[in-house]
This record gives sequence, structure tokens and C-alpha cells, in this order.
Amino acid sequence: MEQRIINIGNSQGIILSKKILEKIGLTTGNTIVIDVDENNKQVVLRDPDSKPPVTITPQLVKWLEGFNKKNYALLKELAKTP
Repeated sequence: MEQRIINIGNSQGIILSKKILEKIGLTTGNTIVIDVDENNKQVVLRDPDSKPPVTITPQLVKWLEGFNKKNYALLKELAKTP
């Protein structure tokens, strides 16, 4: 679903329909946490009691690739262990 960013006083915002809020269990007056994922250019709304989304950065992917390459033989042996 696409929404347009609108002016609200001196700020900007989006309108969330009642249907969308019902799908995620929110209603007018609820407190939410807004997480910003700059790498993926996403904004995530969530309940304050829920865990934040896990973001895998390009740096982590690069590190994991290097780790796997460096330790390939050892990891292969460990995979055989019951």
C-alpha cells in the first residue's frame, strides 16, 4: 500500500487507516516505538513491549563471509559431530 506524506502543522506525517491499525493491534492513543532502518530505508512501527527488528548490515555479511571462508574446514568438521 502506498501513502503520501502530508503536512500536519509544522510537521509531516501519514494517515493510517483503521483497518491497518486493526491488523497490527493498535488503536488511537496507543504508544508505539518507531524504528528506522537506514540501510534498507524502512520505518517500522511496533509495540513498546516487542523486540526491535534485527538488521543485518552489509558489514556483518562481509564479516560472516570472511569468517566462513577462513574457517571452512573447521566448520565442516563441526557439522559432522553429533
